[in-house]
Amino acid sequence: MNITHQSDTVVAAQQYPSQQGKQAKNQKKTSSAKALNPPLDNAQFVGNKQQSFIKWLQVNHTQAEPATQLLIAKAIEDIGKFLTKNTIAIAKEKYDKYNPKEWNKIKFNDQTGAYIIEHQYHKFNKQIGGQTERKVGEILYNLNKQVEFLDEYDNKKSPDLKFDNQTWDIKTVVSYTNRSIADAIYDARKADNVIFYFTKNINIDLIEAVYQRQLANTKKYKGKIPNAYYINAENKLVPIKKE
Repeated sequence: MNITHQSDTVVAAQQYPSQQGKQAKNQKKTSSAKALNPPLDNAQFVGNKQQSFIKWLQVNHTQAEPATQLLIAKAIEDIGKFLTKNTIAIAKEKYDKYNPKEWNKIKFNDQTGAYIIEHQYHKFNKQIGGQTERKVGEILYNLNKQVEFLDEYDNKKSPDLKFDNQTWDIKTVVSYTNRSIADAIYDARKADNVIFYFTKNINIDLIEAVYQRQLANTKKYKGKIPNAYYINAENKLVPIKKE
């Protein structure tokens, strides 16, 4: 819409925190440098990818011997690589499952798991709004988002796209007036979030001021007002604060 008027593998052969606590009761107290049990010094990391275990390692590894600290640091790094690889595999499986009779698969990033798909009934109009939707889609793709341009069959009022399990409406800022910004926010109630894209110099102060006034207008919106964001000069998605 135009605004015009408008993640090789890592398990420690070592005890978990709960096991370590039980064993500690049967041992003499040691210095802080020996706070972790000796088995850790010979730990073999073979595949534990539990998030709680990773957090425990990150907090406690500095108490181990230097050589063990290096081993743990490598373990954490390997877990991260595994999780990234697993996330991309899940994304690719999801991408491949879209019905080609309904969705146009535009592109998939094998390094990040980002993608763009377009519903066959999504309408990219020939005006500046349609151009903006494609630009924002590319920006979000480069931000590693999995972007779905949604069904707009029969001109039904629906959000423009979906990513991060939320719906989003895109508004192109052409005219900097209180009325045009307010109307754009009101129209975006059909989505969870609204993204403002500026065609010229970014004037976020005006957007923020109008948005704050709309947040206060509970009678008009009846509690249904979208979260607001804008695309900044570095092509990042930035939230507009709710005060």
